[in-house]
Amino acid sequence: VGSYPIPKQLFESSELSTFIATNVARLLGSNNDEERKLLEKENDRLCYQLFDLTYDEIKEIEMTLSIHSSQSTQKGNSRK
Repeated sequence: VGSYPIPKQLFESSELSTFIATNVARLLGSNNDEERKLLEKENDRLCYQLFDLTYDEIKEIEMTLSIHSSQSTQKGNSRK
């Protein structure tokens, strides 16, 4: 974990740290696909904000994640 960047706002705001930890715990404990999508979207939004990403950077990240997600889904389907 030491090699990953951590925004200093996480150290300065216990409320933010608590919110993210609670959100991740809810995400990991949820079996509801719709709830998981909402929680993931909220976590993404917070990460983008914490790292002060531009609109173009966010779009590039989301495009890359979308490509990898579809490749992962295709691989999973081909094993059946």
